[in-house]
Amino acid sequence: MEEVKFAEFRAHLKDYIEKAVYDREDVCLKSTKGKNVILMSGERYNELMRAARFAGYLEMIRRNEELIKATMDDQ
Repeated sequence: MEEVKFAEFRAHLKDYIEKAVYDREDVCLKSTKGKNVILMSGERYNELMRAARFAGYLEMIRRNEELIKATMDDQ
């Protein structure tokens, strides 16, 4: 991930957007106050959200398996 200061980002906005969209390279916009922003393509964002939902589904399945096993053990 490339890190860039806001002033540099503003000066080369088009270049950084093209990096994010076409090169699929995330860009970290560094703030002097420590509040950074990450620029990424919409496609990459959607992939991350899909992966997070999938991880949530897997965790839900794992918990349900534990509940089923605990119920079966009690019988």
